[in-house]
Amino acid sequence: MLEIRDVEHRFGAHQVLAPISLQLAPGRCVALVGPSGCGKTTLLHLAAGLLDVQKGSITSSFARCALMFQQPLLLPWLTVLDNIALGLKAQRVPRSERQQCAAGMAAAMGLEARALRQFPQQLSGGMQSRAALARALVVQPDALLLDEPFAALDIGLKAHMHRLLQRQRQQRPLAALLITHDVTEAVTLADTVLVMAARPGRIVWQHDVAPDAAPRSDGWALQQAAALLAQPEVRQAFELPQEVEAPV
Repeated sequence: MLEIRDVEHRFGAHQVLAPISLQLAPGRCVALVGPSGCGKTTLLHLAAGLLDVQKGSITSSFARCALMFQQPLLLPWLTVLDNIALGLKAQRVPRSERQQCAAGMAAAMGLEARALRQFPQQLSGGMQSRAALARALVVQPDALLLDEPFAALDIGLKAHMHRLLQRQRQQRPLAALLITHDVTEAVTLADTVLVMAARPGRIVWQHDVAPDAAPRSDGWALQQAAALLAQPEVRQAFELPQEVEAPV
């Protein structure tokens, strides 16, 4: 369980986050959506321990967390295989074992053996994203923190990455905290969607996805997103006009 309780944050005199509380239970996915500048990434960095908590508390019982950022951040001097195996190397897993595990996870992400011998700059953006997801998952985390990891991908590649992540979550109880500005992506992947408003960042709406929603088709996701965006509090958070017809 990851529990964020009454967390506030400032950068100098600027209050970025008002008191925010949320819980991430094992095997569940929580998505934070909101406009740029509402503090989504700051909250994720606090949860990951990349920033010190100034006020409130963050506790976690997850044994192992992994992060995936918007940019793949692969090391250019390592092969793709060694990039994927980097976390295992940090855990002092023997070279042959970590390369075998990395190759297996790469295959699950749809990366061919030829790509694993290449360097990151030789891969397309979509393949780099697959490698970054494989690197996060190969350490067998029980919680995954995702900071808009698919934002730079086109629609087709984004949908493919969604399927890869969903498949991994179906295979084992992997919790995920997803930061995104894409409401459709949030309802596609998450069990709970929390909408944030800015100045200062705060949660203004919670949407719980029905437990029988899988498989989540594109049409279903668009309908759910439209219903969420019809809420006055959500429209105000995204600074959208209030006049909106109810979705059919």
